[in-house]
Amino acid sequence: MGYYLAGFDVVGIVIAPQPRHPFPFIQAESLEYCADHGHEYGLVPGSWLCERYATVTKWRGNPENHPDLIGPGR
Repeated sequence: MGYYLAGFDVVGIVIAPQPRHPFPFIQAESLEYCADHGHEYGLVPGSWLCERYATVTKWRGNPENHPDLIGPGR
């Protein structure tokens, strides 16, 4: 919403259905979509899952069970 309020056109790209998304929405795997179409956008901010590095994941003792999406997301 912040980008929209700042004057940007917003398009959501998420793998899961988002029936209440307030802006145009593309259902796709975001890293693959951005690799193929990222050049079509002026700005591609991301919020990649970071379970591998989360404190609670380390506390549970299984960070290796979660993919490292930080590097690919950058």
